[in-house]
Amino acid sequence: MQAIETAQSALRVIPPKETADRAGVSVRTLQRMVREGRAVTPVKVSEGRIGFFEHEVQAWLAALPRTREAA
Repeated sequence: MQAIETAQSALRVIPPKETADRAGVSVRTLQRMVREGRAVTPVKVSEGRIGFFEHEVQAWLAALPRTREAA
């Protein structure tokens, strides 16, 4: 059963708004990052609609450098 759940979550497509929220950026910034090759590549879900594979977004976010500014 776990293998099926893992396969389903690996193929889950999330919308740009959710992807941007997870990254802590606006949708416009996410679009710019995609265009510049600094974010994961979206997939075409249907005519005029794109999304991002959830597992790719998770891997991309995990690979980003961790920085903290002094408060």
